[in-house]
Amino acid sequence: MPKNRVFLGLILISTIFISFNYLDPFKNQVLNVSNSIKLFFIEQTYRISNNIKTHFKQENQIEELQKQVEILKPQAELSTIFATKLNQLLDESNLSSFNPKLKLSRVISYEELDNPFRLWLDLPNYDKKSTLGLIYKGVTAGVVYPKNKKALGYIQLDKKVVFSVLIGEDRVLGVLFGNEKNLLIKYIPYHQEINIGDEVITSGSDSLFYEGIKVGKVVDVTLKNIYKTATIEPYMKVKKPNFFYAVELGVN
Repeated sequence: MPKNRVFLGLILISTIFISFNYLDPFKNQVLNVSNSIKLFFIEQTYRISNNIKTHFKQENQIEELQKQVEILKPQAELSTIFATKLNQLLDESNLSSFNPKLKLSRVISYEELDNPFRLWLDLPNYDKKSTLGLIYKGVTAGVVYPKNKKALGYIQLDKKVVFSVLIGEDRVLGVLFGNEKNLLIKYIPYHQEINIGDEVITSGSDSLFYEGIKVGKVVDVTLKNIYKTATIEPYMKVKKPNFFYAVELGVN
């Protein structure tokens, strides 16, 4: 009996060996099963590894955001105190109170695929007749104009963007235009001193931005007739942010 079992075992092993090496259908089937198993384990390993990385990345992001919140808390308190004192001073001087507000505005899509400077925005409670300034990470980003009763954002390089600015330490007043490559401040009187490296900020005199928001730096100055033109390199470099802040001046 044992001999018969050994004999049958040898026949079975030989059959499997011959089938695997010489019968293509059987060989292919075994390889397919093997590859499927390998692929399954590779995919599961990748999924688990990716989940672990995502988990730790989220933990790091949460920790970093918590640190930033702690840093910004004192600044927020000081800003509130400053705004209160400012409005008290304005009230004593019989002037209007100043209460600028920022509204988070998400980017929906391009208005047209061949124009990277115009973006439809999701702006809650938007006054469909108002024009607003746009800020991204603390610097100017563009302007909101109403179109078809919706908020259309114009990145500041767009030719339609125009707003008032101050140049350098002397706070020379100018009007800024986009030209799809950089920013230009035109019609600066000849006698005004403008230097390369001067910082440009918003003037707050156009009902779009409050005063002091950074725009960029002067990189070139040219003279044409009796006026100067300053070329500005903007601080904002991102072509399509995921969100902006729209400025509501809230002057009452």
